[in-house]
Amino acid sequence: MILITPRRTHSYTCYVFQASNAAGSDTSRVRLEVCADEAPTGEDPPTFLRRLQDLTVKVGTRTRFLVEIVSSTECKGIHD
Repeated sequence: MILITPRRTHSYTCYVFQASNAAGSDTSRVRLEVCADEAPTGEDPPTFLRRLQDLTVKVGTRTRFLVEIVSSTECKGIHD
């Protein structure tokens, strides 16, 4: 295993690895591109993927409201 610690974003390096023994050798090439960290920062607001829909129901009927939210951190739900 080779540990590589990139130092700058938006840079790339090509690596060539070669292994050999008495029977011969083989080569593998790889390009390593360094991107910005995209870990959740908690700075993005939650986004509704599926919003609440208005419903009309009969008295005493059970119903369910479905909503789908994506968020980089844990959300709290509020209803009134």
